[in-house]
Order: sequence, then structure tokens, then C-alpha cells
Amino acid sequence: MKLQALRLKGFDELAALLLSLCFFILFLTGKRGIIADFALIGLIVAGVYAVINIEMFLVFVTYAAAIKGTYLNVLPKAIDMTLLFFALLILGLLLHIIFNKRRFPSIYLFDVVVFFLSVSVAVAFLNTSSKSYDYGLEKFLRFFIVVLPFFYIPRMFEDKDLKKLIYFFAFFGALFSVAIFLYYPDYRAIKLAGGHYLPVAEMAGISLIFNIYLFINERGFLKKLLFLVFILFSILMLIKANSRGAILFSLVSLMIYSWYILKDKKIYFLILAVTVVLVVTVSLAVAPDLFKRFYLIFGRHKGLSISIRLQVYKLALKLISKYWFTGIGLGGFANYHYLKYPHNLFLEFFVECGLLGFLSISMFLGYLTYNAIYLIKRFKLEGEYTPFILSLIFVELFHMTSFSMIHLRWLVIFAGFVFMFYVRAIGGVENRQKKENLQV
Repeated sequence: MKLQALRLKGFDELAALLLSLCFFILFLTGKRGIIADFALIGLIVAGVYAVINIEMFLVFVTYAAAIKGTYLNVLPKAIDMTLLFFALLILGLLLHIIFNKRRFPSIYLFDVVVFFLSVSVAVAFLNTSSKSYDYGLEKFLRFFIVVLPFFYIPRMFEDKDLKKLIYFFAFFGALFSVAIFLYYPDYRAIKLAGGHYLPVAEMAGISLIFNIYLFINERGFLKKLLFLVFILFSILMLIKANSRGAILFSLVSLMIYSWYILKDKKIYFLILAVTVVLVVTVSLAVAPDLFKRFYLIFGRHKGLSISIRLQVYKLALKLISKYWFTGIGLGGFANYHYLKYPHNLFLEFFVECGLLGFLSISMFLGYLTYNAIYLIKRFKLEGEYTPFILSLIFVELFHMTSFSMIHLRWLVIFAGFVFMFYVRAIGGVENRQKKENLQV
């Protein structure tokens, strides 16, 4: 029995429609209670959908960090949204393995680097002092439960799954972005509500990348218009989130895309450029303070955020000079600064996990960057691999300035896809060479 046999006509659209209605009912009423309970219908529908196809919950797990601290989280406080979506994703994967004969992820030589990275985290946890044990335990559990597995999950997807994944990343990213944009007056309000503006900004950046890809590659005027609206939603949320890193690094990713694609499609470039200028102009007119933090980058006084960031970097380098071989233990940086981590992955792994951690994370990110460059050169950012490659570039750059190892799930998911694409591309070249040798 194959689960695909259970597929209902239009079920994808039904699931997406119910979820959309539930989220916007919450926004329009501004209430919880019965209305919030009604929104759980959307999650139930999505749960049934996960039994049939698991793409939706991979997207939800990715975006969970952005929405769980906002009013869109309709779950009881005792239930962690990330863990719930992760459990449903794993359940869906197991059912697919049992009924569809899908194989467990294959193992490659590069997984040795992942193994040493895991060992460095485990050893650092054993080296954790009693003063930072609780925070070190939290980092240890999050790394091995909700971070590391996502590097292997993309290997279970086939190329035929990518189209639906692209639609879901684009659609739900734009949906969540506009819902949060309309509800909260600024990024400070998101923080006061118990969330954090950085994951929201990251979600908006990913949504922007996927929707621009669909705008350029989908056919039909109405489809292009729809994705142009989604692009507008994503940009608005990106600006309101007021994250300088998200704005700059999403632009870097899109400039790379423009270099390969838009130079031959000038009309698309013109439309997107006009859309960006229009959004920025309206944002400045409605809320001029939105760009205040961004302007500080170019001023003499960089602002409190950058000043503290530089202090944290200096402190991390000082600790590395003393404990360069063993590190100070997992979560140990929290004993030295209230920010808890150095806001740079290389520094964080070096200062807490020692030399092994630094070398492992350097080889991990270095090789994945090489994979992305190889795929870009070979496929010229054409085809369904494109938004995943661009998202990896965006997330990797963004995580270098603002996130900790416990937030690596975003990066690891797209890293897993890019590595999978690279393995398949190399395998295709080898098979073609074998056929050519046989013909000779």
C-alpha cells in the first residue's frame, strides 16, 4: 500500500486555505479563547496532510521559530510549537518509509565532518561548569534534537518533491509575514509579545527569495501577479523587522541571482526594482524610524547594538587565547556576558568547543559553501535547486552575525538540501562519464 493512493483531489489547496482562514481570523478578531481553538482546525488538517505528504511540516518546522512567539501560535503554552511540528514531521517520514519503501538517509564521507562537529559539542557539554550547566544542557539537547537531524531529512526528498516545497516556503512565508506585519506596529512590539524579530526577519528573507524565484519562473499573468504581491508582503515584513543583517544579506543573495538570471529578463528586473523602490518609499513615508538602525552602519557612531557586538567579539577572542584547545564548555560564554553567546558561529564554537569545534564548523560551512558555488556554476541558478541555494547563502551569512548554535536549524535544513543536490549532480556526472566510456 502506498500513501499516495490516499491523495485527495485539491487537498493541498484545502489544507492551505483552512490554515490561511484560521490565521487571519485570529488577526481580525485579535482574540484568543474559542477563536484560537478554532484555529487548531488548520493544524489538524495539516496533520492529516502530513500523513499523505510531509512537505508542509518541513516548512512549518522551519518557520516555527518565527511564529511561535507571536499571536499566530494558537497552541497551549505547555506545548512547544517547534517540537510538535518536528514530531509530526518525523511521524510522517516514518509512515512514508513503512508504506512507500523510502530508504533512510544514505551516509557519505562528508558525514565524518558532521560526526566530529557532534563530538565537539558533546565534549564541550562534558566540560561545562556547574554554573552554566542548565544553559549548556539546553544547547546540547537543542543541537542534537532539533538541529542535527535536519541535515539528514532533506536526503529523503526526491526532486519531484521540490516543486511543492517551493510553493509552501513561498506561500506560508508570505502569509505569516503579512499577518505579523499587520498585527505588530514595530519590531519592539514583537519582542514585548515574547517573540524575537530576528527569526521573523529571517523568515521574511527566505519568503522573499522563494517568491522572487516563482515570479520569474511561473507562467501566467495571474500567477506572476500573485507572487509579486507575496514579494511585497515579504519586503514589508523584512523592513518592519528592522534587521540590518537580514536586509543586507537577502540583497546579497538576490544580487547573485540577478547576475545570472535577470540580465536576460530585463522586464522582470524592472518590475522587481519598481516594487522594491515603491515599498521602501511607502515605508519611509509611513514610518521613517524603520531605517534609523540601518543608517547607523554608515554613521560615525554605530549605535549600541554594534558597539556591544564589538565588545562581545573582543571578549570571545580573549577567552579563545586562554582556552583555545579545550574551550570553556558548552554555554560557558553566558558566565562572561549577558548576551550568552558571541553572535558569530566561528567564535562560539571556538570559545566553547575549543579547537575541534572551530575546525569542524569551519570544514562544515566551508564544504557546503563549495557545494553551493559548484551548483551555481553548473546550473547557472536555473531550475528548482535555485531558491534553496540562495536561501543557504542568505541564512549562512545572517547566522554569522546574529544567531547561536541552538538556532542552526534554519541553516542546517538548507545545507542538507544543497548537499543533497551536490551529491546528485556529482552522481549524474559520474554516470554520464561511465556511459561515454562504455560507448567508446
